[in-house]
Amino acid sequence: MNSIKRILIVEDEIAHFELIERGFERRQSEFALKRAVNISEALIQINLFKPDLIISDWKLPDGNGTELILKDSRGNATLPIILMTSYGNENFAVEALKLGVIDYIVKSPETFSDMVHICERTFREWEAIIEKRKMEDRIRKLSSAVEQSKVIVMITDIYGTVEYVNPKFEQVTGYSINEVVGRKASLIKSDSTDPEVFTNLWGTIKSGKEWKGEFLNKKKNGNLYWEAVSITPIRDENGYITNFLKIGEDVTESKNLHIELEKALERAEESVRLKSSILANMNHELRTPLMVILGMNQLLIDEISDDSHKQMLERVIESGKRLMNTLNSILDLSEIESDKTSFKLTEYSLDQNLEILFTLYARKAKERELNFNYQISSNGLIILVYERFFEQTLVNLIDNAIKYTPSGSINITVDKEMIDNQSWAKFCIKDTGIGIAKENLDLIFEEFRQVSEGMNRSFEGSGLGLTIVKKMVEVMHGNIQVESELGKGSIFTVRFPVINS
Repeated sequence: MNSIKRILIVEDEIAHFELIERGFERRQSEFALKRAVNISEALIQINLFKPDLIISDWKLPDGNGTELILKDSRGNATLPIILMTSYGNENFAVEALKLGVIDYIVKSPETFSDMVHICERTFREWEAIIEKRKMEDRIRKLSSAVEQSKVIVMITDIYGTVEYVNPKFEQVTGYSINEVVGRKASLIKSDSTDPEVFTNLWGTIKSGKEWKGEFLNKKKNGNLYWEAVSITPIRDENGYITNFLKIGEDVTESKNLHIELEKALERAEESVRLKSSILANMNHELRTPLMVILGMNQLLIDEISDDSHKQMLERVIESGKRLMNTLNSILDLSEIESDKTSFKLTEYSLDQNLEILFTLYARKAKERELNFNYQISSNGLIILVYERFFEQTLVNLIDNAIKYTPSGSINITVDKEMIDNQSWAKFCIKDTGIGIAKENLDLIFEEFRQVSEGMNRSFEGSGLGLTIVKKMVEVMHGNIQVESELGKGSIFTVRFPVINS
């Protein structure tokens, strides 16, 4: 044995104790004995000596040995006890064993000399009892978990005949356990599942593998419900499949929600297709006649000599251009929002393109008596952008700077900046214009909002320019920031990732 076994001997006859003690003489290294002469002393020694086994006489001065049977809250004996008596009585032995005594022996010289073997046998029996209790406890916990589980549990034999269902199955399907045990699991099957699914299911689980999937099943009242299931084979100690375990979950609510979302997505996609069609028609039906109107008016100006008539035509052209700009803004915004993934980004060399763009605006600023300065500090920068959007971004920002600057200057700088080991092309457009109040800085990128709000609409425009700029910049993986002070001017900073070192 691995450790010394402690044995409490409850015996009021000293001679009997000595005979028992003599039986352990050759095994003193394996057993430790302690004597008590009555029930009261034995109870004290149980706490102090903490015996592994009690051997007690039946008749004691203050009671009988069955009073030493200690039990837990479930009525199980917590210590093995052997009861001794000087006479044999079968009825007495049966009653003692019912009370929890593990063995019953009759006192005799042979019994005393064989006490070591009796104790060893008792310890083996006790270990088996403890192991059985542990197994029963595990089974009890598992059974309780299954009974209280929030998932559907079903156990069938290898032919699909139901042997067990838990309360959750009863709650979901409306069938009681008595109504389904002994019947086929297909009892709850609806006609909505492809037969090929069941062919695949049986082939999988009979081969010893787990099968997972979804069924549209039918309740007792005829209502349908979606169940997500996992079916696993149960094997015996020899590895043979004896049963199948199905774990299911009622996913009707989430499945219906998913179906509704799919329908909503289909409607949304149809709406996008319709929107694209409308935009294409707008592009043709509005832009084409507007361009004709502007073109014809420009021809008329060249043909008419009357100054008052020319002035009227110039106003028509000016209004037409304003309408064209608004239309272009709306179409650009719709294009960005309809599909942000359709824009192909290409390499764009700043050296080859910016000089032409800035020179054009230098003349426009001069017409308004504004100083226009630009400086490109880093040569050879190449960025990855959607060319039309990139140039439109700069055009809108410079247009705004000129529009909202009654006097003073426009200064543009282009250089390279390192942020978190990433090279960026940095564009700063600084003006000395009307500026933006701090409380309005968060509004300027919203659709149809203007810097000049609250100023009696002193400046024309649709209020879409900065909205489009921000969306265009984000589509090209850039970012935009603004600093401004009312009455002193603004600085718009735009950054785009550089793709060369």
